[in-house]
Amino acid sequence: MEDHFTHQYFSRQCFERHHAREVWERALCAGALLFGLTASFAACLFI
Repeated sequence: MEDHFTHQYFSRQCFERHHAREVWERALCAGALLFGLTASFAACLFI
């Protein structure tokens, strides 16, 4: 019983950590895309 609970707890922790990393990577990717678009737009304005 206790082993099962411990396993469940650790797998949940691992899943949550993995999910958080996934969200962070997506946000970082979106930020990079947005920055790239903004930079190219600004370049078009200045040229």
